[in-house]
Amino acid sequence: MNQIPRYVYFIRPTSQPGPIKIGCSTIPARRLTTLGIWSPFPLEIIAVAPGTLATEKMLHDRFAEDRWHHEWFHASPRLAAFVNDVKRNVPLAEALARDDASQLAMAA
Repeated sequence: MNQIPRYVYFIRPTSQPGPIKIGCSTIPARRLTTLGIWSPFPLEIIAVAPGTLATEKMLHDRFAEDRWHHEWFHASPRLAAFVNDVKRNVPLAEALARDDASQLAMAA
């Protein structure tokens, strides 16, 4: 059985640092349109990577300290660095490893 590909996406108000929405969709551009109907600000997709609902939940848990409201997160330096990696097409596994290394370096 063929599964429909899903993507994790990062959306924010256009030309603003945040907040950043972390979500999952089969068609992120369509999700952007839907969110834009309800947003008081124009929105833009800033990064997309292959992922699942489980990936989305893992990212929500990982960046929980930056959670603003539901799936919206403050654009902390840590989250911004992660999103920039994804935007530069760094595979999610590598972006996660970089985030882990950064967190360990900060703790040392």
